[in-house]
Amino acid sequence: MKNELSRLYKEVRKSIKKDYKKHRQNTITYNLERYRSMKRGLKDFQTHKTWINKLENNLKERKSRKDAIELVTIFYKQLYKKHYTIENNTSDEKKPTTNIERIEEREVYDHIKLLKNDRSPGPDGISNDVFKLGQPILLSHLTNLFSLALQTGNIPNQWCISDIILLYKKGNPYDINKYKPISLLASAYKLFISILLKRLTPIIDNTQAIEQAGFRSGCSTIDHIHTLEQVIEKYNEFMCILQAKLNVEAVLNKV
Repeated sequence: MKNELSRLYKEVRKSIKKDYKKHRQNTITYNLERYRSMKRGLKDFQTHKTWINKLENNLKERKSRKDAIELVTIFYKQLYKKHYTIENNTSDEKKPTTNIERIEEREVYDHIKLLKNDRSPGPDGISNDVFKLGQPILLSHLTNLFSLALQTGNIPNQWCISDIILLYKKGNPYDINKYKPISLLASAYKLFISILLKRLTPIIDNTQAIEQAGFRSGCSTIDHIHTLEQVIEKYNEFMCILQAKLNVEAVLNKV
């Protein structure tokens, strides 16, 4: 009896190990073929998330979760605090206004189709999958909501709130400077601003200088890099004095 149980136990262990290996291979193969992502496949095997057990800033440690949240809040408030003032150059003259076109259901429908699956929801707890599955019912309601927000200039208070998660980069895992913040916004808000972006992009592109290629759809910085290489080549050839100015802070707002 004892030998029989031992044999059965070994066979079960082998079967479980074989089945898990097969499941792992199928999952990775599926994600590679459909999404071309190994990382996405490995993510499916995660059974838990590791919490940050402590953080430190300016040699001060915060071990409790409450203190860590307080530290993160203060840190990013200071980081993103405006250090400049904007002069109000507006005059009392009445500026011409243009009629804003109402958002159509077709616009909302097209942008719902572009939403990506398996994205973390924001404070509203609603994922992109909900909009895709509930599109026949939600389409008219979302269209009315977006049009009202566009016409009045007011948005729901929930759209002004975001959940910030921290992604570890490298270095000391307890140093708050070694984390990258990601803001999770309400899915409805992201859908709304994607519609506005589609409308504003051609208007903004027409006002941009032709030299501006970074962060513009359909534009590449290859030509600019080629120009810089030519400048460097001419400098090495003629040894002339050159002066260049680069405002890095204006690119990403923070250095």
